[in-house]
Amino acid sequence: MNRSIRLRLVTFLGLVFALTAAIWLAWWWPKSCPLQMNVDYFTGYYRGFGLGDQPGFFGKNYFAVRFTDTKEIGGVVESRFLSHDKARFVDRFVDGRLRAEGECRIEWLAEPDPDFSYGVLNAKYYDPQGKLASEIVDGTGVQTYWAINGVKVWERTVKQGKTTELRRWSPTGEDQPVSKEYWPK
Repeated sequence: MNRSIRLRLVTFLGLVFALTAAIWLAWWWPKSCPLQMNVDYFTGYYRGFGLGDQPGFFGKNYFAVRFTDTKEIGGVVESRFLSHDKARFVDRFVDGRLRAEGECRIEWLAEPDPDFSYGVLNAKYYDPQGKLASEIVDGTGVQTYWAINGVKVWERTVKQGKTTELRRWSPTGEDQPVSKEYWPK
């Protein structure tokens, strides 16, 4: 093979490699979009080209969801998918202190919906002082949420994933009864 043909072949193969690497990098680079379930609170992170809503090479392959609450009790929940139906979540108060951490189920409609309220499998919940306040193990235990001011705003007792008791309070501490018809099934 003469030198001119070899140079053209090396150049061509170099361009093919560079183009392949660029396409792969563009696909792999994480992207985000608001999720339609509530565009004010939820952001989905995915890999892919995002040209369609379905997973696949040209679609959105979600790997994480971020929930930001600035209006009610305040905080940020970040969840990273462990599998198609399970996620690891970390919930922080607005000042960055840990509020909860654990694993939850993911529901899929058109987009992923990590259920870190009612679909908790295992989790630990902390009060604003950083002390362990409650825990759920294998779908059984107590789930508590606290406002940054130290007021408990949520207490849910579960047994094998089913709610047996649910209480809510406003961030000022006023009792807000929850009718059983609104409990998760």
